[in-house]
Amino acid sequence: MNIDRRHLVLPTLAVGLLGVLPASAGPADEDAVAKSVEAFRKAQIAADAKAFDTLCAAELSYSHSDGRVEDKATFIANATSGKSKFLSLEYQDPQIRVVGPAAIVRFHWVAESQSIADGKKSNTNLHILMNWQKQGADWKLLSRGQPSSDRVNRYKRPTVAVCAISSTVIPRTLGPRGEPFDPRCATLSEDRVRIHRR
Repeated sequence: MNIDRRHLVLPTLAVGLLGVLPASAGPADEDAVAKSVEAFRKAQIAADAKAFDTLCAAELSYSHSDGRVEDKATFIANATSGKSKFLSLEYQDPQIRVVGPAAIVRFHWVAESQSIADGKKSNTNLHILMNWQKQGADWKLLSRGQPSSDRVNRYKRPTVAVCAISSTVIPRTLGPRGEPFDPRCATLSEDRVRIHRR
């Protein structure tokens, strides 16, 4: 039987692509990531440096809602400094998507913390994006941040947006501290939607 070289091209390409495409993730990977995410949340509440060291990748990039970006050593030092403590911390509505050796994790962060120095309490309400990487048999936190819309909502004063065409207040129910937005502080733009603060 004669085998033409053209008949060998497709099987060879198929075998080559199998080595390039990421392995499909199964429920076991998602469960493992979920356990790591929960372990990280508990470590934040307990300010557990040892747990952070185990769960975080050496290349960690940890972004805060105020714009600060920390590497692994800085993050662990600040998270365990004892300057503040969590009174409560929830990761609500978690969504996990595993793609090969990477996992994309999104959730709604709702927390109350307290300053040790003066006892002052503060609330945070953020949408968080985490990237986890499988290193060996373990999932490690590689990066953490939040969408830019949360950085807008950091401001203490309420923000409203008004549509210049219909004069309709764009629905935004609560400010960063839970206060209602006041449409009286908005003015209209002639040709576009604008953001206004008091």
